[in-house]
This record gives sequence, structure tokens and C-alpha cells, in this order.
Amino acid sequence: MAYARLEPFGPLEARYRVGILAAQQHNLNRRKGGKAAAPEDFLPKTAKDVPDPDVLRRKLQATFTDVAVAFNAGAAISRGHR
Repeated sequence: MAYARLEPFGPLEARYRVGILAAQQHNLNRRKGGKAAAPEDFLPKTAKDVPDPDVLRRKLQATFTDVAVAFNAGAAISRGHR
């Protein structure tokens, strides 16, 4: 318990650390004069904002399948196959 007070850990702290990184990337790449983001801007607001694990898994699988198809098609085109 004492260590947790010195170095907080757990799901909320982990999400906040990711929010810090996301805000940093946003702020580094924002347009000149654009609004700076805070870590809280990247945190889920309620339990409803946290995606359903099954839906998230299906979306990620579809995305990675699309990427794999695109890269394999690109490799085939670069070898002269169309």
C-alpha cells in the first residue's frame, strides 16, 4: 500500500500514462495555433466509452487482415505479378 502511494499503479494509472503519451504525440503534430490536448482528452469518460472486447477483437482482426492483404498484394506487384 505504501508503494502504491509513492508509485501509483493499476488500470486507471495505466490508462492515464497512455493518455499522456497520446497527448504528447497530438501536441507534437498539431497544426500551428491548434488547441493543445491534455491526457484527459484521451481517457474514456464512462464505462460505455470502453469498447466491448469482442467488438474490438473483430475490428482489429479485420484491420490486420486488410493490412496483410495489402502488403501481400504489394509484394506480388513488386515481383511482377498482378
